[in-house]
Amino acid sequence: MIVANLVRAGVDLKDVFDRRLNVRLAEDKAITFASSQRLAYRLCRRLRAVCPSAATSAAVSLGTDLAPGQRRACKGGMSKRKERFRMMKRRHLLISHYRRKLPRDKSRMQKIYTAGVRPAAGYGDMVLGMSDAELRSLQRVLLAGRNPAHRGASLTAKLALHGDPAWKQSVAPAHQWATSLWRSITKPDTSPFSFRQHVQLWRDVVQGQELDLESTGWKKPRGPIHRMLLCLHRIGWKAVGFSVWHDERGYVIDLLYTSPALLNKLLEEGVQRMHERRMASATPHFASSRVSPDPLRRRLRSKKLDGRQKYWLSACFSGACWTADRLKSSGYVSDGACPLCGEPDSIVHRQFICSDPTVEAARREHLSDEEIQAARHCSPDKLLFWSRLIVAQPEAPHPCLDLDPLLQGPSGEPLSIEEFCDRTVNTRIVVDGSATQLVFRELNRATYAAVFFDSSSETPYEVRARLLGTVWPGLPQTPQAGEHLGAATLSCVATGLCEAHSDCLGAVTLANARPSSQLDPGQVFAGLRRRALQEPGQLCIDSFAHTPAHRSDEVIAALPAQERKIALGNQDADRLAKHALSLHPSLSNEVLEQLDKDVALLRKLVAMFGAVFSLFPKLEFRRDPAAPRVKSRALRAIEWHDWVVLDPGDDETPSAARCSKCFKTTFGDSRPMDGCPPSVERCRE
Repeated sequence: MIVANLVRAGVDLKDVFDRRLNVRLAEDKAITFASSQRLAYRLCRRLRAVCPSAATSAAVSLGTDLAPGQRRACKGGMSKRKERFRMMKRRHLLISHYRRKLPRDKSRMQKIYTAGVRPAAGYGDMVLGMSDAELRSLQRVLLAGRNPAHRGASLTAKLALHGDPAWKQSVAPAHQWATSLWRSITKPDTSPFSFRQHVQLWRDVVQGQELDLESTGWKKPRGPIHRMLLCLHRIGWKAVGFSVWHDERGYVIDLLYTSPALLNKLLEEGVQRMHERRMASATPHFASSRVSPDPLRRRLRSKKLDGRQKYWLSACFSGACWTADRLKSSGYVSDGACPLCGEPDSIVHRQFICSDPTVEAARREHLSDEEIQAARHCSPDKLLFWSRLIVAQPEAPHPCLDLDPLLQGPSGEPLSIEEFCDRTVNTRIVVDGSATQLVFRELNRATYAAVFFDSSSETPYEVRARLLGTVWPGLPQTPQAGEHLGAATLSCVATGLCEAHSDCLGAVTLANARPSSQLDPGQVFAGLRRRALQEPGQLCIDSFAHTPAHRSDEVIAALPAQERKIALGNQDADRLAKHALSLHPSLSNEVLEQLDKDVALLRKLVAMFGAVFSLFPKLEFRRDPAAPRVKSRALRAIEWHDWVVLDPGDDETPSAARCSKCFKTTFGDSRPMDGCPPSVERCRE
């Protein structure tokens, strides 16, 4: 039956091409693709009269060059992917050559990486995913043009500071699963897979099987669902069901009410947090579990800094500052002394210790004597802040986990749901959102509020009831999220015919759009609109109009009676939304004041680094011909003993083992790890 349906579908498609589109098919490029060679031959014979083609079990024209059910490690399975990565490196060398020849504005070459190199290398990533090695190679190429663009910079630090340009490729299978699932519930007529088929696919792959994601590499998975789980595991997330994910903080992400556009934002933030955790674990003497480049990232976007200050900011954070002692330890010709004062050189010496008069003057122009002494005598963990501008992520409490809004009377007294519905029948509603704007984005919290008053223009303005709530932990903590969540909440509490107003044009436009447009996967808050359309109160909202925000009292007094009441309601809703920020748990005032002091000190350090480092002469990278060369990776890999047990031994005689490379023999349970020098010398010869 399935083969017959496929044949009829092929005949119909051929008729569309011939009669309606008036085009011909390239028969020399046509193939019949199936999950097995036998099934492909059956289809090929049935379709021979329609379009002659060759039978195959791998569709190489799709860019994935893997048949369903095959592993990535199968012979020849990743040939096209490897060729794409080889071409990526060739393009990178060519672009680097042209970048060196450009006289001005070399940043425009980054657009070539974004528009050409990245899509070509990531073709087919929604099916194949990207292994850690492939992703690392792509990240190195895409970040080659970002400061610092020379040797010695930490790739992990650059990813944490500038963001990961390959974050979409790292989580492509996960995003594709969420997009396909969203399409099956919002547009089932055009979805390739139905909702039930998604559930069945999940059960066939995941349920009843023990998937050890810790030890499973990227060579063993045979399908995109298993690779999706590996992508989520890489950033610390976990799929507990076919439509429910948990991020590394424990927040729940329901794919049935999270649009693909919103999930894109959440995945990008999750990838960014992963790089910040990796940098914290790779930095010696760093006490926190995660770094926070948010203050530095804001300074990089600021127009108050010149190019020199932005470069040294990136170089210090990435560990790319070359000094005389670093040249000497790396095998270059250098005496390790400061070129200005003659003392032992280091990055800390140039920043806070060098006694050259010009350096001292530039240093004291931005820092006080107390701050300089504090930097000279600080502990190693504090020195990371003074020298490399590394700031620990503040441990903030989670947002308010109570998802139900507070129903209150005009004076703030709590109301039951029955009393609230009685007071808000046939009223006019104004909804507003608010959020904090802090340097550390993880500390921002958002809320929403709504004011209900009489809709008649003859009565004076009088508040009947009010509603306030917090933005859920799984949503962005922004004012826009508060506006959209408040508009969706009205569908749960509206009774009678109500007229709603908001000063957020995006929320008003989305609420007034057609249901199909509200559920578009490109809409960030389409999940909230899907939940609102399911509520019976959505029919009670007769209209949703836009009202200007932040009007003065003089402007409000000159408005007509009805518009004046709406403006007064918008003022009350704005004040109430700001008051609702106290519902979130927050840090103490002492901690917030200390964070403000650290941010202010960072600004001074960035300005000081830009002035001080420019006073030192440019270093010369020249190797000493007589200096010993560093061993290659191949020699390092065989430097350890490879013990082979000769005799397991018994109670009377000890066990014996011999190295298969240097033939060293040992007795007993001890296995020395002192290296394998004879084998290394033999390999060198």
